[in-house]
Amino acid sequence: MTVAEKLEDFTPAQGGSALKLLSEDALEDHRLTAFESGYTAGWEDALIAHQKDLTKVSKALSSGLEDAEHTYAEAVNDIVAGLNEFFETLIEKLLPTICNESIGIRVKDLLLEATHLEGKSSISVSASPADVAAIQAALSAASGEKVNVSEDKLLNDGEVQFRLDSQEYEIDTFGLVEEIRKVLKSLSEDNQGARFDA
Repeated sequence: MTVAEKLEDFTPAQGGSALKLLSEDALEDHRLTAFESGYTAGWEDALIAHQKDLTKVSKALSSGLEDAEHTYAEAVNDIVAGLNEFFETLIEKLLPTICNESIGIRVKDLLLEATHLEGKSSISVSASPADVAAIQAALSAASGEKVNVSEDKLLNDGEVQFRLDSQEYEIDTFGLVEEIRKVLKSLSEDNQGARFDA
């Protein structure tokens, strides 16, 4: 095979058909059609790329919000757990200690207020054996009046009864602690039941 046979022949075919040349208008129409086709293809490519970008941004935003929500849920649950521990410590250790240490002062304050309102009168106080010393110490330091403090084995720790002439009063600090304990335990149980889930 010769080189001429291997290459394409561009000579006009024999039969009178010649190479067609386009007119200036036809060439302009062809250029315009090609331009519009390329312009449309460019817009379609741009819209597809924009849609892909929006999808990517939307996925990233959704992922970020899920992470933030999960982090928020962890923080809320940690705070609730910390509050529950705080309430348990408050209920079991702090409140009984405060009541035990302040019973004498509480009785003194109530007696001073009552004697101030009612004037001088005979005062007798009954308390549990565990509370008598604290009450006597607080009353002797605060008042020059003679107050009869007696033990009553029927009273529980934190319970105090006192009489001013015909009026009787009662203090039940550990009953108050028990009420506070019930409220705080209920609140703690509500907090445990209301765990925030992301």
